[in-house]
Amino acid sequence: METTRNYQENKVQQKQELFDLEIKRKIQESLQEIYNKQQQAANGNSGSNSRKGRFIKFVHDGELKRLSMTGQFQKERIPYKDFITNQAVEGRFSERYFFECYDITDSNHPSEISTWERGPKDAKTILYWLSNDKNVLDVIRHSQPGSKTTTYDIHPATID
Repeated sequence: METTRNYQENKVQQKQELFDLEIKRKIQESLQEIYNKQQQAANGNSGSNSRKGRFIKFVHDGELKRLSMTGQFQKERIPYKDFITNQAVEGRFSERYFFECYDITDSNHPSEISTWERGPKDAKTILYWLSNDKNVLDVIRHSQPGSKTTTYDIHPATID
């Protein structure tokens, strides 16, 4: 009888120690990640699929747009694309920011909600202005169409 009891207790102990603490931690992290993704999907924030409307696009040198930023943005790491071929470069990634905004250049006909995609340099400037409660920004593009060295002047809009 004593031997049977020891055997059963030993079996229970083995079952309890089936996974070490590291494996249990990894399992918990994975479950939390799945839960978070499900919550994001339920709330409509599922990454690139949740971008609304059109994309804001600048084409010409000196082009000016007035953008009303909603304050919503997403930061993503996306595959780097070669400028000439537009093909993804394996193993290279680019950090991109997707800002939700309205193009209010023509105040009588504002755009539907749109997305303006920028890299870290411009994102830093945009986030600076947003952090200072400046959500209407004038943006001027500098460079010819197709240029790899395009820059933007981004500053708070002057109220007319």
